[in-house]
Amino acid sequence: MKKRILSLLLAVSLVLAVMPTALAQSGNPTVYLTLSDAGSLVSGKDGTLLARVPIEVSDADEDGHYTIDDALYSLHEQYYDGGAVEGYASVTGSYGQSIFMLWGDVSFDFGYYLNDAVVTTDLHEQISDGDSLTAFIYQDIGVYDPETGAYSGKYSPNGYSDLYTYFLRTDYDATAGNSFTMTLLSSSWTGKGSAAQDVLLSTTDGAALGRTDEKGKLRVRFDDEGVYTVVSVSETDGVIVVPTVCTVHVAAREDDGDSSPSVVPPVDPTPEPQPSVPSFSDVPAGAWYESAAVWAAQNALMTGFPDGTFAPDQSMSRAMAATILQRLCGAATTAGSADFSDVPAGAWYESAVAWASGKGIVTGMGDGRFAPNAPISRAQLCVMLYRAAGVLGLDTAARGDLSAFSDAAQVPDYAKEAMAWCVSSGILSGTALKSAAQASRAEIAVMLQRFPTK
Repeated sequence: MKKRILSLLLAVSLVLAVMPTALAQSGNPTVYLTLSDAGSLVSGKDGTLLARVPIEVSDADEDGHYTIDDALYSLHEQYYDGGAVEGYASVTGSYGQSIFMLWGDVSFDFGYYLNDAVVTTDLHEQISDGDSLTAFIYQDIGVYDPETGAYSGKYSPNGYSDLYTYFLRTDYDATAGNSFTMTLLSSSWTGKGSAAQDVLLSTTDGAALGRTDEKGKLRVRFDDEGVYTVVSVSETDGVIVVPTVCTVHVAAREDDGDSSPSVVPPVDPTPEPQPSVPSFSDVPAGAWYESAAVWAAQNALMTGFPDGTFAPDQSMSRAMAATILQRLCGAATTAGSADFSDVPAGAWYESAVAWASGKGIVTGMGDGRFAPNAPISRAQLCVMLYRAAGVLGLDTAARGDLSAFSDAAQVPDYAKEAMAWCVSSGILSGTALKSAAQASRAEIAVMLQRFPTK
């Protein structure tokens, strides 16, 4: 009942005069979607944690626009057991379009935020490539008093216990053993950017990091290198939050003579011990990409995840691709400013994007954005490799015959030259180019291994 009342109040302020604009994208946009139920992140039918998961949005209602409704439909179509037809539904009434069913729930206790801000219209709000969308089912503890017609709750005077949270950064850079500060903020109808205090932060594998202070800050430290996912935790006896996540990239500590407790020095430092061969639990022996995954790890181009996996089928972001190209070219990691509107200062990938942009390896999306979180396509990766070869002074004159591939006609003009060079260099092979497909980590490792050295 309280959600319906809130919906009625919201409907009064709908900006009905705003007319939708035509699609600006030439292809389907990708949004990064988080879904939670009663303060806990939801997992999809394949076990994927739905936390900033990339979703390629389809125009489900075929109205010529990509909207929040389309994004939620696409999420359920991909991850809900039974698809969107069983897990998601929206309804249009006198006051606009609203969620009728979310993740199979029909309680009407739903909320959604776009780019960490309240959506003041309805599900028809249009989305753009690279947007962040969070949808959630409330965990309400407010109590309705029929005599006063008011709601009361332990954590919120209007009965809404759930606090929407988001990290100041979606990615943090750190060095093993060194402390750094994370900042958690909140958003509501009164605006965004307030400190989210006394919220427990934890890694997704259950390691508690501590609680945020009155400024929403928490000083944390990771002793081992790797990639960690940190989540704001909802508790029965604490602040009930809409959980959000960020990624922490922890680099190995430089040897300063003070050995880490987790590092056992060799008994005899001479001769130098040989590095061990990396292994990953999800890379089976004899897999077509096994040697490439091991090679990429040995050469510090691609590392696995803290759980010992390589995630060969997972896509890679454009930011990570730029970082790998910087490593491939042996370029030093120096401070730099990337001239893109969506590359914030201090982002873990800022230096790599600035370097790649300065070398002409990346040029952005043509509208001032780099789209760092968007998955890189096979065509885009070929272009980056082709330009990187030029930076390294390699011969890039040879061209392979694209017509030998079944889908050659689908290669975009901007990538034809680069993909033809990749064919001639042996980076690409097979019967189809799949230029528009997202490049998987396995495919990227193989292409990097095949990259010419002279």
